[in-house]
Amino acid sequence: MDKLLLHAVIVRTTRQVKQLRKGLKETLVWPLLKERSDIIPLMFPRASDTLYTSPMILERITWPTLNVEEDDDEDDCSLETKCRITGFFRTFIETHHQEC
Repeated sequence: MDKLLLHAVIVRTTRQVKQLRKGLKETLVWPLLKERSDIIPLMFPRASDTLYTSPMILERITWPTLNVEEDDDEDDCSLETKCRITGFFRTFIETHHQEC
């Protein structure tokens, strides 16, 4: 289960972070943030005062769907594996949030 969560969260998120960095550099937002660190709180306000619950987190997640027309070359998981990973992830969020 830990390996599946690692793949689902860390490995797949790494691709998204790389895309985000590339987008920030291409739109010149990254150099702006480096030069003007005082605007960071305006662009990325903290939500530390908000109390997040499991249902709030679960409803914000875009869960994988079965879409035959969708051709994702970067996707190396079968539908069965995706379902298993999302099931573990959902259970993890529901159970570990109660422990916090």
